[in-house]
Amino acid sequence: MLKAIDSGSFTIKAYANLNGVKVNREQAARLGKRASTLCRQHGITPGRTRDETFGYVLNYPESILEQVFKEASLLN
Repeated sequence: MLKAIDSGSFTIKAYANLNGVKVNREQAARLGKRASTLCRQHGITPGRTRDETFGYVLNYPESILEQVFKEASLLN
């Protein structure tokens, strides 16, 4: 049996999917820019995840994504 690994970081699309939020490409780009800014402010280096469309996309800590999605009124 495979054990799931909870890394605590997600891509914008993955975090949106986990929270039942639909985001288009433009929204994802805006959310990603905001998440990157917050990561820089907190001294966090985003991770990278392979993506079939873009090659690689960044992934961010869940706490950063929660803040970004709440700021964008996408989460309560």
